Amino acid sequence: MNRILLKIGLIFTALMGFGANINVPSLELITHSSYQDGTIVLRTEGELDMLIQGGYKFGGNIVLGFDNNNLESEILNSNHDGLYFKAANVKINNILGSPLNLSYFIGEQNPFCSGYSFAEIFNTAPIVTSYSGFLYFPSGVNYEGMYTPTGTGLQLLLSPIADIFSADIQAYQDSYINNGQGVYSADLRFLLNFNQIKLESFIGGSWPVSDYGYYRLGLMFFASVGPGEFLIQAGIPRWDPATTTLGIDLLFLLFEVKMNFAMVKIIPSVFLHPGFYQQQESGEAGVMDINLRVGVGDIEENLFEGGIEGNFSFKENITDGLEIKVSPYFSLVTPGVVWQLKINAKLFGVDSQGEQINMEVNPMGMFEAFIGAKAEF
Repeated sequence: MNRILLKIGLIFTALMGFGANINVPSLELITHSSYQDGTIVLRTEGELDMLIQGGYKFGGNIVLGFDNNNLESEILNSNHDGLYFKAANVKINNILGSPLNLSYFIGEQNPFCSGYSFAEIFNTAPIVTSYSGFLYFPSGVNYEGMYTPTGTGLQLLLSPIADIFSADIQAYQDSYINNGQGVYSADLRFLLNFNQIKLESFIGGSWPVSDYGYYRLGLMFFASVGPGEFLIQAGIPRWDPATTTLGIDLLFLLFEVKMNFAMVKIIPSVFLHPGFYQQQESGEAGVMDINLRVGVGDIEENLFEGGIEGNFSFKENITDGLEIKVSPYFSLVTPGVVWQLKINAKLFGVDSQGEQINMEVNPMGMFEAFIGAKAEF
């Protein structure tokens, strides 16, 4: 740990000499409360990103991060995880006066088909689903986009043409496969940006792995018409032709509609979990969620939002079977912070201890609560 802190300190010192900027783009805490063994147990997830971004002389960036899904266990832990290296990127813009930019990167890149790339490339508002994050997936896989290139390699990016079209190709040693040693991946991605329609698609593969390699493809489509917005994310995060046949268990599919009527917002979402995610088996093949969110207010325009959600989760290949939840929620913006409060009432399924919901035997097991704070810098 001392060596890691020393290296980070040296990096900070060197970058400050180049006039680099240090920002904290993301800091989020969410506490999950559940009833276990006759008592209420709290578990807090904390996530922080620290961005060191180049000034005039440093054409790149470094991201340090902290991510822990049980901060309570860290309080008295003498071996703290601390900050860890997340990503570094050094860029050469407009090679020989062309619209091409070349980046050398190490670590995580922006997730494909998450909607965040439109903000980075076209300077538009992010296009993201409301059905994501720790509030919806406190256990299991926490999905963000369809695939995140991670490793050591190069990216060739075409600068936006008329703020409408952009493309990039990436080639890298893949950190998710074979402990990050000797397996290489390549991805080609396109983005189209119009006022009311946006499209992102990608296709890629990894070699040498298995008999014929791994392959992936995905598409995100967004349309805004009048008071409504339509979002679909569909693709296959990983297909191994040698061991798996193409089928619905490989499919990542999220369908969402946002309907705004004055102060009232209605958002139905359907999410089919993929059998593989980030090059690994997810353990959630065959799981499908149907979520209906009805709220009043808007967190961006009115600085508050409250309402109720109904969630149906069908777990065909998992012993839990069907789960039904009803969840009142409330969000509020104060200077620099977005606050979130949500209470899940499980009407059918299993409780936090894996036991079947029974109001007479264990009524407290029906409930779990979340309170979160996301700082905006």
